[in-house]
Amino acid sequence: MKRLLVLDGFIFSFFSMTAMASPEAESQVALAKNQLAEAFIKGGLLTDSFTEKARNNPQAAGQEIANSMAQNIDSLVVQGINNGESCESISNRISQGMTKAMEQGQADHPISPAAKKAAAKVPLAAANYASAQCAYLLE
Repeated sequence: MKRLLVLDGFIFSFFSMTAMASPEAESQVALAKNQLAEAFIKGGLLTDSFTEKARNNPQAAGQEIANSMAQNIDSLVVQGINNGESCESISNRISQGMTKAMEQGQADHPISPAAKKAAAKVPLAAANYASAQCAYLLE
């Protein structure tokens, strides 16, 4: 019974702390995730890499990809914070990694200039999301 009370107290404290997060920080994270989705939508459409289902609903496809990417970025952000990295360092590392991955992918599959421009937005959007998420977590 005592253990249950301690656990309930921990859960209550955790949710109380998350309730104190500023709406501005939360909205910055949401905005950055939407920018990430937009980058994937434009890139997917311009490179013609979306499946038929994704072409029929690019907004949903872009959001799904962004949600998946955000989970990976969240892990990297938490790992970086726990290792004492600054938000700027974390977002730079993520941007560089994404840029390198995009360049390797483009070398294997040449794409149009418009698609390159859209694809170049993905690392920036990922870095912006990482920065917003890091700031939110450290608030």
